Amino acid sequence: MTAASWATFSPPAIVAEALVAVDDALRTSLRPGPAAAAAAVVAGIAAGLAPPAAPDPLPAWLRPEQRRPVARALASLRLHRGALLACHTGSGKTYMALAVAAAWPAGPIVCVIPAALDAQWADAARRKGVELVPWSHERLSRGRLPPVRAGLVIVDESHHFRHPSIARYRHLADYLVGCPALLLSATPVVNRPEDLAHQLRLTVRDDALAADGLTSLDAPGSPAQAALGAIVITDTLCRDDRPVRRRRRSAPEPDDAGDAGDALLPELDTLALSRERSVAMLIRGGLLQAAASSPAALAAALRRYRALLRHAADARAAGRAPSRAAIRRCAGRDGGQLVLWSLVADETERTELAIDDLDRLDALIATAIRLSDQPDPKLDRLRALMADQRPTIVFTAAVDTVAYLRRRLTAPVAWCTGARAGIGRVPLARAALLRTFAPTATDGPRVLITTDVAAEGLDLQRAARVVHYDLPWTSTRLDQREGRAVRLGSSHREVDVIRFDPPAGIERRLRRLAAIAASASAPGHAGVAAGDEPWRWREDLTSRFPGPAAAGTAAVAATERGALIGWVIEGLSGEGSAEARTLVGAAAWVGADGIVDASPPAVAGRLEHASRAARRTAAPGEAAAALDLMSPGIGVMIRQAQRARWTCTTDAAARDVTRRLRSLAADAARRRDSRTLARIERALAILSGALTAGEARLIQRVAAAGEGALLEALDRLPGAAPLPPVLEARVTGILLFGPAD
Repeated sequence: MTAASWATFSPPAIVAEALVAVDDALRTSLRPGPAAAAAAVVAGIAAGLAPPAAPDPLPAWLRPEQRRPVARALASLRLHRGALLACHTGSGKTYMALAVAAAWPAGPIVCVIPAALDAQWADAARRKGVELVPWSHERLSRGRLPPVRAGLVIVDESHHFRHPSIARYRHLADYLVGCPALLLSATPVVNRPEDLAHQLRLTVRDDALAADGLTSLDAPGSPAQAALGAIVITDTLCRDDRPVRRRRRSAPEPDDAGDAGDALLPELDTLALSRERSVAMLIRGGLLQAAASSPAALAAALRRYRALLRHAADARAAGRAPSRAAIRRCAGRDGGQLVLWSLVADETERTELAIDDLDRLDALIATAIRLSDQPDPKLDRLRALMADQRPTIVFTAAVDTVAYLRRRLTAPVAWCTGARAGIGRVPLARAALLRTFAPTATDGPRVLITTDVAAEGLDLQRAARVVHYDLPWTSTRLDQREGRAVRLGSSHREVDVIRFDPPAGIERRLRRLAAIAASASAPGHAGVAAGDEPWRWREDLTSRFPGPAAAGTAAVAATERGALIGWVIEGLSGEGSAEARTLVGAAAWVGADGIVDASPPAVAGRLEHASRAARRTAAPGEAAAALDLMSPGIGVMIRQAQRARWTCTTDAAARDVTRRLRSLAADAARRRDSRTLARIERALAILSGALTAGEARLIQRVAAAGEGALLEALDRLPGAAPLPPVLEARVTGILLFGPAD
């Protein structure tokens, strides 16, 4: 009926028995549930906080504690196109990833793995009937990308892709544009809090969790970091199924003449190395690390330094500078020192090395070689340790130390480096050798001496002891080494872990122990300390309070007065649809004084108390009064989720492309080119939010391209998942606390 029609009819009237103004419109939709048992309400609140899990049927070969992480990974991949499976070392992440691959509808499945783990992945995939396209980290480092377009990419040991300055990171970021990816790492934070965010940005857009209050993945210490539980997936149940670690340290005796190599420290200190402090630090660190390992490793390091100086002398005569690659070969490839490489001049700049050091090196090398045949207190400590014949893995940082120990230990030992393997003097295929320490092996050598080539991903559960003969730079590497034996399927209830500390003189110069302590605290600074991750607590609540859940109300006896209220923010698709999608789950305590506390200890502690407290009778209106106090906070969460629609990109290249697209849209409108307008509209919607690392790199490359190339590149980007247009809150449970009746 038009407005003119009202002239001949009486206008409609709103008829009601009473109209009452409300102070809080949201409060009219928040209703307490019916009375229910406290245990059911506790389970209901915990379930509302739990990260989403996919309902897919999963392979029967998964262990019970592996099923929930797999379901959560599938949900995160569908919602956010990425997930990080950060279950503990030895929990079976390979098989969890294969289960995700088996359930994934699109193929092929590309698996990016360290080359050393290729055979293990191939064997596991074959036994579980999952087809994979393997591709090594090393190939990515050289810029070689998989030859197929993946339906899903699995990235094992993803902490190797923890910084954008690494070549393999950039190549993987480019390949992952448009591809969902599952990252696997028991130690995603190695040195810095940013390690985690950089890995996630390979596959997840930075604003993926904005509706849950986390405006950026790189927000260490943010109260909203618990939202990362939707993407970063940890285990909760399988930790007790692995052996217990019994740790102790082996330190040099004060009256020792010093472990082998310590006697050369005064001579090493006199080497000038370089006038550039960063270069000198790298070379000196490599020499000291070798001295801490063995005299054979020190002799080899000194030879590398001598070769570098000769190269530098030749380069100087030709008016050139020694390359970074040459310096790195001398300093060693220890990843813990990569942070210093940004300080070293590249090949286009002059790097001054102390050529005069050549005069001293021949004598130093001869002394190191002579020490290789003399008594070695560090080696004696290892001999005494292995006298009990327990199966042992000995980790060393130097290939030359592997040969040194193999030569000087009396019984034939197994040994493995990146290139070779064997038992005593007999060479053996690396895979065949490592199988002698697999969980199914019943006999074979009792000692395996290896470099860190065997520190990741391998199943060596036959070992009852892990020896860190040389210390790495990070606690992450310690954990990876130990994880080869401390795994599901081990036949040992306990695994001994012995750490050989460096001699005091070398430690004062290297500060290796301090570096390990600092790296061990890095996850804590990022909020990811083992067992205390801020996103873990929601999942832990689900396992602590299982059982039938009820969105009801229960009153329990307590000395304090207040209420614990759980709720979810749901999105409705609109147009009369009743289908809801949970966006945010939350719970908070509100005391009688009206102060709201949503911290994990406050919520978890009250749920624990309510699960075992006596029931009491709630006072009339008690639940409604608690909702009155909580309603403003719930309203803030709804508005926060609504604002997530309007987050804007901070990427400069994306803003430039956006301006170009608007100009192109105006031109397409004049031409009435609806197809181009639709492509531009889709691209603008994507560019209005955050991007993954690869998407940002793609935008930078095509920013100045022509219209056709620009739109073709933007068509590769997956569309952003829109938030539902209608948001509302639903109460998942109310627990009322107060004195007993």
